Amino acid sequence: MSRETESETIRLPTVAEIETATEIISTQDTSAKVVRVNKHFAVKMGHGVTLVEAENIRFLAANSKVPVPKVHAAFKDPGTKKTYIIMQYFHDMNLAIIEKLRQTESEPYIRLLRNMVNRTLNGHRTIFTHGDLQPKNIMDEKLRGRDGCPEFKITLLDWESAGWYPEFWDFCNATIACRFKPDWLELVPDILDQYPVEFLMMQVVYSSVFY
Repeated sequence: MSRETESETIRLPTVAEIETATEIISTQDTSAKVVRVNKHFAVKMGHGVTLVEAENIRFLAANSKVPVPKVHAAFKDPGTKKTYIIMQYFHDMNLAIIEKLRQTESEPYIRLLRNMVNRTLNGHRTIFTHGDLQPKNIMDEKLRGRDGCPEFKITLLDWESAGWYPEFWDFCNATIACRFKPDWLELVPDILDQYPVEFLMMQVVYSSVFY
C-alpha cells in the first residue's frame, strides 16, 4: 500500500510491521494500543477500536476546519478481528480512554433523575462534537511565525467518542472530567460556550453513574 503526499510516495505499513513496532505511544491504562511505525505513522489498534472513529475524523476533515490527524487507512483484520487506524504521526500523541458505564440499581432514584433530566437537558440543538475535549487530546505544534513571532498549530486527537450530541455536551464533559485542572478550567470559557445549568445537571448524572 502507498499514499501520495506533496513531496513523496509513502508506503503504508503492513499488519506485520504494525504488530512488531516497538515504540508504544499510548499510556498503559488505555483500552487501545497505539504504536509509532517509522517517522510517518501512528497506528491505533485493538479489538475495542472501531472504524467509526476513523469515519468521524474523515468527516471532520472534509466538512469542517477542525484540526484532526490525517487518516491514511482504517480496516479490520478478518482473521484476528482486530481494528487498525493508520494516522499521521504527531510528536507526543496521546489517546483517551472510554470507561464503561456502571448501572445504578435504585429505581426510585432513576425516576428522580429522569424527571430532573427531562426538565433541564432538553430543547438543545444537536451538533457534531468531539465528546472528550481535554488537555490530553489537544496537541500544539510550534511553528515558525512571521516576523519572529511564534505561531502554533492545534490538532485535536482521539475522536472515538465523537458524534451528534446536544450543544452543551463538550462544555460539560470538558469541565467535569478536568475539574481538578485549574489551568484548563480557566481556558474553557474562552474555547466553548457555557451552559451552567446543564453542567450542574450533568454532574449529578455522572456522579450517579460512575461513583
